[in-house]
Amino acid sequence: MGFIREGDFIKLKKGMRVKIKLGGYPYTEYGILEGEVEDKEYIEGKGFGVRIKLGNRLITNFGKRIEYYKGMSGTGEIIVREERLLDKFLKRFGWKN
Repeated sequence: MGFIREGDFIKLKKGMRVKIKLGGYPYTEYGILEGEVEDKEYIEGKGFGVRIKLGNRLITNFGKRIEYYKGMSGTGEIIVREERLLDKFLKRFGWKN
């Protein structure tokens, strides 16, 4: 279970892609875990929570197996909108497609 800001909570939808970087495993060496938003809920006294389903269990995008330990922490990046790199570049210069 992860926690997010209230403003981001309303934008979440089931199935959104998530990229997770784990604190104990440098992502440049081990890679990242990939998953998707499974559920979201408000938890009294704690805040706005999001449950993430890992697609490939504890195997990173580099193919490395991560050993789970209690208290493990990380940072998740929820992909709200996918854009092509070219579209991002053109948008920066005022071009619209």
